Amino acid sequence: MNNKVFDFFLLRNAPLFINGESFMMLPNDIQYTRSWMNQVIGIEMTNDLFDFTYRFNKLGLTTKELALLYPLLLTGKIYGKY
Repeated sequence: MNNKVFDFFLLRNAPLFINGESFMMLPNDIQYTRSWMNQVIGIEMTNDLFDFTYRFNKLGLTTKELALLYPLLLTGKIYGKY
């Protein structure tokens, strides 16, 4: 379930990854920047994360399409690599 929660979180916040930077805010009002992610999760993982969010955002999914995607994601009905 932990992996699914991260996937859901990532898809939900993908629009906050814009032009190679993250505009997501942590609860303590600190910006979750790319530089910070490089230090915490590593450069390779950060690059993969930004690459995924870039390609996902290019899909231009509507809110209805996203609403249909979330249950599939959380129940494991999506197979293969993103």
